[in-house]
Parts: sequence; structure tokens; C-alpha cells
Amino acid sequence: MPDLILLLDIGTTTISAEIIDSETAKPMAHGVILNSQHEIGEDIVSRMDFAIKSRQNILILQKKAANSVNILIKRLLQEGSIARKDINKVFCACNSAMHHILLGLDILPLITPPYRINQKSEITVFADMVGFKIRKDLKVTFLPNIGGFVGSDALCSILASGIYKSKDLRAVIDMGTNGEVILGNRRRISAASTAAGPAFEARHIKNGMPAIKGAIAGVRVKNNHVKLDIIDSTQPKGITGSGLIDACSQLYQSGFIDRSGRMQAEEFILYKKGKKKIAVTQSDIRKVQLAKGAVLAAMKVLLRRYKADSSDIKQIMLTGSFGTRLNIKSVIGIGLIPKVDIKRVKYIKNAVLTGLRLWVKDKSIREHIFSILGTIEHVPLFGKAFGKEFAASLHF
Repeated sequence: MPDLILLLDIGTTTISAEIIDSETAKPMAHGVILNSQHEIGEDIVSRMDFAIKSRQNILILQKKAANSVNILIKRLLQEGSIARKDINKVFCACNSAMHHILLGLDILPLITPPYRINQKSEITVFADMVGFKIRKDLKVTFLPNIGGFVGSDALCSILASGIYKSKDLRAVIDMGTNGEVILGNRRRISAASTAAGPAFEARHIKNGMPAIKGAIAGVRVKNNHVKLDIIDSTQPKGITGSGLIDACSQLYQSGFIDRSGRMQAEEFILYKKGKKKIAVTQSDIRKVQLAKGAVLAAMKVLLRRYKADSSDIKQIMLTGSFGTRLNIKSVIGIGLIPKVDIKRVKYIKNAVLTGLRLWVKDKSIREHIFSILGTIEHVPLFGKAFGKEFAASLHF
């Protein structure tokens, strides 16, 4: 009888999952779904505001996340021709807010000073306790959290990147609605969570859309001539987050927007045919600035705490469903990350799921997890220091 394991990366915007063979860790099925909690709020802060109003609201959020997980599980079982009874273990990684909501833990310590998590250690519950429809007696293990909103998803990124065993200073940036920035090496790791908001996913962008057929995923502007990279090479319907970052970089380089983000006109038209028009607006630019400012400011705070400079970073690794779709030249071009040699920047695809796989497969990691966690410091981002860096990081 097959012995299979379900791995879950429960994010603010999306939920990713894999079913793997317990012996080989070979993926049998893989999928992604939108976290339906977005119907309540696009970001963690708005969901927390909703949650603290009543116990019933927490249950609503819990049910929405669990329903999304259940839909995804059903898809994976069909894709891999897998029987539900063959899944014998479940391992979850998520940020602290998702963790607390799913487990029904008190979220008040998360959102009130000194912003501490309710449960830091690994915790195992039965599937029906968190609303996962697999088997009632099936055990679901949530990996350890780090601190504040920095949860086990960041821990998995640390494992996947190998930063915990590196002698050189390295950084991992998980680009998403709830962005995570990690800096360190085998001696010391600093980690912070920053509310980048939904702009990276092209939400609340005038012509924003997901990375599906017809979406503009890349933009080039030369001598006012626009060249578009469109998913499935069809007529464009809107623009993705990666396309928007490209557009910002190109418009800045061409002088259409200045360092402060001010545009020469109310909009820049990327595509127009008949009544169909896709453009980047001043409002879109400002939303990108807020998102990129939050990420860059977080990195600056960590560098300052580490008493290091961006030139000391040997490698920056981008991850997350959004991060791995980005054009690195554009990322550096708008100042989303510190200015480093482009050769020092690389992608880690599915870092959280990769970290979960390592957790399952590598016994030594589980045995030494407390020593690894002991090197990780959670850095809260608030007060004058972060505010000053954030204001300076808004500029292109």
C-alpha cells in the first residue's frame, strides 16, 4: 500500500500543496489555489482586524482557508490518481497569522505589543480539528514558528536556501502580500515580516490580473515603442505583477517617471485596440512604491542590525509565487532589493515546499532544528527606525 505525505504551504494569497512518496520524497501531484480568505481582506492586517471582532469571525476565516485546502486536496488526488486513504501524514508551513487562525489560537498577542506568537513549537493535531477532509484520525503537523508574523514558512525558506549552514552572508526574500525578509549565515540569522500589500499580485491595479492566458508578464519600452510579453502569445487582457514591475523599471529608465515616482502624464498606455486599453496609471505606480518600499526598508533594517552593507551580501535569493516570476534587472532597476551585482541574485522555486520536503526527508534537520532555530532572531518592524528607512525606500 502506498505511503504518501501531503505537504501544505498555506500563504496569505495562495495555498500550494504537494503529495509525495514518503520513501523517495518524489512528488506525485502538485497544485496551487487562491486562499479564499481574500474575500474578507487582501492582507494579513485587514484579516486580523476582522478576526479580533468576534470568535465567530475567526471561525469564518478558519473555514475559508480549510475549504480552499480541501478543494486543492481533491484536485491533487484526481491529478495523481491517488486514494485519500493512502495519505498517512500531513505537514504544514504558514505564517504565524495563518497558523493561529487554522489552529484556533488567540491572535491578540500577535497584533499587540510586544507582538509575540501564542505557539512557537511544532504542534500536531487531527485533520478534522482544522477542517481538513482527509481522514479524521490523520495527524497534521504544523512546523515551528519563528516570531511575530514570521512563521514556519520562513523557516522552510531558511532550510531550502541553506542559509543556516552558509559561512557567507546571504539573504532570502519571499515576495508576497505578507513579505518575509531573511538575512544571515550559519552563525546568526535575522528575519522580519513586512506588509507589502497586494500590489505585487496586481490586485487593486487598474488593469491588474493573475498570471494566466492573456496577461502581460513582461514589458520593454524603447524610443516610446512598447514590446509586450503576453502569456500564451494572445491578445492582452491585463497586466500581472511581474509585468507591472517591468513597466515601472522601463518607464523610470526612459524618464517617463522620475525618482519620486511622478509620471509625466496621468497614464502610460501599453496596449490599445478599439475600445480595449491597458495602461499603467499614477495610482498603480504609487502602490508599487509602497510595496517595494516595505521590502527594501525591511532589508535595510536587517542590514543595520547586522552592522553590514549590501556589498557584504554574497547572494540574494528570491522566492514566493510572485518572486520567482520577476525579471531580476527590473527588480534591481526600481530598487526593490539592494543594488548588487545581478550575478548574486537567484531564484528558489517553491522554497516553502522544498523546505517541507527536507523536513520530511532529512532526519538530521529535525534532530538539529532547535540549534537552527537558536540562530534565528525575529526583528519587529515598527518605530522610527523602520519609518525612516521606509520613507527613503519609496524612491526609485
